[in-house]
Amino acid sequence: MIAHEAIHNVFGLIAPQYLTLKRFDEPLSDKNSLGMDNYRLIFALGFWKKLVYTMNVSTSLHLCYKFADTYNFNNLLDRMSD
Repeated sequence: MIAHEAIHNVFGLIAPQYLTLKRFDEPLSDKNSLGMDNYRLIFALGFWKKLVYTMNVSTSLHLCYKFADTYNFNNLLDRMSD
């Protein structure tokens, strides 16, 4: 099994409230997110695109901007306007 499939399978076992995109003004906490240490680890392992829709919109937009990911950046902006 390749690493991408493995991390996807792990996310399948995590409760949905931890993996949904948070509102722009919603702070990340232990009750609604995986926690910054886990985010840093997932990022360090190279799975940054898996993080885009699990954090709050502000942090996700910054991450997309950093990696010049215009597709997901624009998708997040569209979700903000809904």
